[in-house]
Amino acid sequence: MRRQRLGLALLLAGLMVWVVLRAPPPTADLTQFLPHGATEAQQLLVGELRESPVARLLLARIRLSTPSPGEDDGARLAAASRALAALARQLPAAGSVLNGDQLLSPETTGLLFRYRYLLTDPAHHLDEAALRQALQQRLRELAAPLGPPDRQRLPADPTAALRDYGVGLLGRNGPQRRYGVWFNRAGNGALLLIESRLPAFDLDAQAPFVHTLQQRFQALPEAVGCELTLTGPVPFALESRSRIQGQVGLLSAIASLGVALLLLLLFRSWAVVLLAALPLLAAVVVGMAAVVVAFGAIHGITLAFGITLLGIAVDYPIHLFSHARGRTLEAAAAAIWPTLLLGGITSAIGFSALLLSGFGGLAQLGLFAIAGIGAALAATRWLLPALLPHFATPAITPLGSRWMGARWGGRGVWVALLALLATLYLISRGAGLWEVELAHLSPISAERKAEDGQLRQELGAPDARHLLVITAADQETALERAEQLGPALAALIANGAIAGYQSPAQLLPSRATQRARQAHLPAAEQLAERLQRASAGLPFKAGLFAPFLADVAASRQLPPLTQEVLVGTPLALRLEALLRVREGGALALLPLIGVAQPQALAQLGDGRPWLHRVDLAAASAELVNDYRDEALRLVALGLLVTVLLLWGVLREGRRVVRVVLPPLATVLVTAALLSVGGVRLSLFHLSALLLLIGLGLDYALFFDRPDPPAERAATRGALLICNLSTLLVFGLLAGAAAPVLRAIGLTLAIGAPIGLIFAALVAHNSRPSPETRPDIS
Repeated sequence: MRRQRLGLALLLAGLMVWVVLRAPPPTADLTQFLPHGATEAQQLLVGELRESPVARLLLARIRLSTPSPGEDDGARLAAASRALAALARQLPAAGSVLNGDQLLSPETTGLLFRYRYLLTDPAHHLDEAALRQALQQRLRELAAPLGPPDRQRLPADPTAALRDYGVGLLGRNGPQRRYGVWFNRAGNGALLLIESRLPAFDLDAQAPFVHTLQQRFQALPEAVGCELTLTGPVPFALESRSRIQGQVGLLSAIASLGVALLLLLLFRSWAVVLLAALPLLAAVVVGMAAVVVAFGAIHGITLAFGITLLGIAVDYPIHLFSHARGRTLEAAAAAIWPTLLLGGITSAIGFSALLLSGFGGLAQLGLFAIAGIGAALAATRWLLPALLPHFATPAITPLGSRWMGARWGGRGVWVALLALLATLYLISRGAGLWEVELAHLSPISAERKAEDGQLRQELGAPDARHLLVITAADQETALERAEQLGPALAALIANGAIAGYQSPAQLLPSRATQRARQAHLPAAEQLAERLQRASAGLPFKAGLFAPFLADVAASRQLPPLTQEVLVGTPLALRLEALLRVREGGALALLPLIGVAQPQALAQLGDGRPWLHRVDLAAASAELVNDYRDEALRLVALGLLVTVLLLWGVLREGRRVVRVVLPPLATVLVTAALLSVGGVRLSLFHLSALLLLIGLGLDYALFFDRPDPPAERAATRGALLICNLSTLLVFGLLAGAAAPVLRAIGLTLAIGAPIGLIFAALVAHNSRPSPETRPDIS
């Protein structure tokens, strides 16, 4: 039988390893941890995180790290800016790269130059007064020391129509230009906007792109003495992943070493230390294989979640070795197996709240935990006894006897009272109990976030919060409605309610608008007469503007510019992000910039049923609240199933209460203590509380075992060792800098000892003999 077990274990292990090795590399797409969204605003939020150009935008600033006396610092920064822009444009992953010197490629610029009088309103450019004003402005620009930036286009574009189109793309609140490129207000930093073509949160794809930018910039001759700062969702996500992975790796190593030393100190056997790692190893491998089979790939966060299983999976071999004194591991495993199995099943029921959630990533966590717990149980029950059939455990029963005397139990009323007080406090906290701002869960420092906000303001980039959404039957209708909204948005800008906005109609007017503009273009003779009168008395050569007259005449015959014509240009990427086809129609997205008066946006919806105002921050909070409520309902359902299961197994109401009360009270008291300490509970605290329920049920079930006195001391000693190992693992996590790790660690570091104490207090002192009561062992 022993050989058959080992052979079967090797076969299953080989199969699991084969599945894991054949799987694709762990993914880092953070949007897997987002649900599909129930409301339209939530769906837009998730869509913005996955597809929006705002989410793919890198904000760059170049500063001098070593200013050189006697050199023009501004010129050095401008040269570095041009070099970085040229470098980025050569990378396949880069979309639009803007630094103020070259808005678009020469090919795209040529296309837009041909269509400039269809892309801008000719009524504002081509009457006699407008022509006169434009020519006078060109003269003033020519007299300036640097001259106009588009001097070579003067004969064909004296009204600077193409320049006006570019201002429409960037907004009038964009950064200032010095030395031909963008600078911050202080003049000590060159600014760039770099848009990635890659999916925003596919970090495995984004990381090489960002690292290549940083490394190649440092190698540029123009970058000597310069430092590059990148902010935005993509750099921040990469920084978060790097910090979390680094801390998980370090803390895992320290925790593993600490648990190993603890087991070596208590059991005085290297065999125990090495074999105790097998259930954890089985949990990780089987959990990975289960996720790969169910989801096709495993997320990096799910894999990192394996460290939390260390605090549970290591408990099973501790129970086994602690109960093996005076008998074989096989006998000890058979004796404690019913209790271990029941504890594992109840823990798995708790994790089903994650498995059934609407968050794909959290469903992975739930499946990983359930499969891992099952594997750890199986390894403890059948593999360890087969590997060490004649193992003798050193005595640890004095540890249990000294630490927990026989008079702990019988105080369940005090535990119930504490649970009631904690419940009343939590209810009194109301909405203030929960953390709904996802940004607060980021490990990015406040200084980096402030830096991003400053760069975003100076570059005139959207604030990634306020969004107007236009629904329509097709893209053309969506463009027309976006154009209708333009005057109202211009009024808000004039009133200071917003600083600007982005619209697909700024990039591509509707076909109807382009045809109307064509109809307003003056005939060749009429325009020539207007130009002659407008240029009277001005020092322009006769015939200088013949190209201008020819281009206007050609514009009258052009077909409307369409989205298909723009394919392959940087404008197409931006247009696709703002003008989207969806099932049953189209969406036009208008991100708002510098919203100072959010309440003023309400009037935009008057008489426009097709317009929806979305506050992405509010939608994010609503999304988190919806998931939290869903998770709490699933947890409540899981607890009900657990109680029913315990009732069916224990067959005694008092025993069920003694098993259920300690973990339930532990969760309530731990949540209350966290709140008293100023911690707002997040989804990650909720996940940790699920782990705490599993641990608390394990403690309570073992305390409720009808053991003889000697065996009872061994059980208590084992529970103390389990608790110490949990404290060691999660106490380290509590000190992590990453809020996600700190939330899990702090919750379990506080709750684990409370759970052990509550289980001891509720335990029944005067136990009947095994023959006179229902037994689960």
